[in-house]
Amino acid sequence: MKISETLRLRAFLNALGQLDSLPPELAPGLRQISSQLESKLETDPIAAISDLEDFVEDFGELHPPLAELYRAERLRLRKLNSGQERSKLVGTLEKNSAAENEASIISQAIAIIKAADKRFQQAQQNTPALDASTFEKINSLYWIEEPAETQQLLLGHEAMLPLVIEAYDKIRELFAEAKLALEVERDPEIPGWRSLWIMIYSQLDSDEAFEKLKTLDYNWWLDAGYAIGNKLNIDLGWE
Repeated sequence: MKISETLRLRAFLNALGQLDSLPPELAPGLRQISSQLESKLETDPIAAISDLEDFVEDFGELHPPLAELYRAERLRLRKLNSGQERSKLVGTLEKNSAAENEASIISQAIAIIKAADKRFQQAQQNTPALDASTFEKINSLYWIEEPAETQQLLLGHEAMLPLVIEAYDKIRELFAEAKLALEVERDPEIPGWRSLWIMIYSQLDSDEAFEKLKTLDYNWWLDAGYAIGNKLNIDLGWE
């Protein structure tokens, strides 16, 4: 397999792994691909890779948000695939046999598709991993603008739960009287992309409020929120 083909497939899998759950438009096709990959992993890995490549060629029109993530991942991997990083990648691919490289990609594809499908099925069947009492607690701490959307985001990213709860006490240490809200933000350039924001609606003047937010960042949030990435954010707001 050529390096360009390897990067293309890796970019697709990386993009798929960033979604909240399996997109409904792609779910049937991806489940079929996953089944084909499993059946051909041992007997015909080249055919399995071909099936995955064909799907990657066609998915863009079906789900623009995934296509946008895919393009961003391809660009990121292209940048990595230069100079010293390229030497490392070429060395790895040359060290492994073609069959080993193909098997590795197929195994990753199966795992990522199944993980995304599990999140999708969980949301579809309304069998939340987030229990009602935990969400009730969060609801008692924050004003929640869109309860259903917020709960869905938390269901897809359970690592946010302890941070959302802990953030309340950390913020209250600095903003004792502020109204705290959980709000869902959408990216107009990437349909379907959502993130959760803890908004601090403070009555303090802007300079003092920003200084306190800076203190929160340096003393706690920058480290605590690192693993979550941009799915959970904290910011100031004024009503």
